[in-house]
Amino acid sequence: MKVSFISIDDEKNKISFNSLVEKENNILKFKDESCENTFIEIELLDKCLRLTRTGSINMYMLFDLNNITAGSYENNEGLEFDFEIKTTKLEVSNSKIRIDYSMIIEKETLTSHKISLLFN
Repeated sequence: MKVSFISIDDEKNKISFNSLVEKENNILKFKDESCENTFIEIELLDKCLRLTRTGSINMYMLFDLNNITAGSYENNEGLEFDFEIKTTKLEVSNSKIRIDYSMIIEKETLTSHKISLLFN
């Protein structure tokens, strides 16, 4: 299976790439083609979704429409911070995943993002 990954923030910065997906139970794994030596893992949970990036960038995000959740970011240059996530859209089907969320630091919205994953 292949994935088309697209992420756009509120300043219209866009990341997009295609990658091969490994599927294991409720977990999808694929190479982040936008960042060297980095992989993305998505776990479909009951009413939420966990996205983890590991490699040159380490990122943990939990998306839940009913709760503000915790996230973290760290890159190989030493930048590291924690943030909160307000999920405004979470749609999951066999052919796509759509996530809209805001990244919040110290009770202020830093950025808003839209992530789309299309599977074929």
